[in-house]
Amino acid sequence: MISIDMVSQSLGVLLQNDSDVPVDNHDLSMMIKGIADILPEKQRLVFILRDIEGMSSEEVELITELNESSVKSNLYHARKKVRNGFY
Repeated sequence: MISIDMVSQSLGVLLQNDSDVPVDNHDLSMMIKGIADILPEKQRLVFILRDIEGMSSEEVELITELNESSVKSNLYHARKKVRNGFY
């Protein structure tokens, strides 16, 4: 498991928009996985399905068997934790 400090530091480098810092898809994938790993299970699942896999809310509801408000709530809290953890 990637530590939250490692992910935060790597994202900080990316957010500087420094063109001299190459980031490949593998590095980015590992950072996203690190972010998702810090979330509670339901939030992680909804976050991955919606924001990483790009599924619709309806698809997420079918897969997770959560109702619309639960999907929205879990996604809101997941996004909030990701933002608050790195900004």
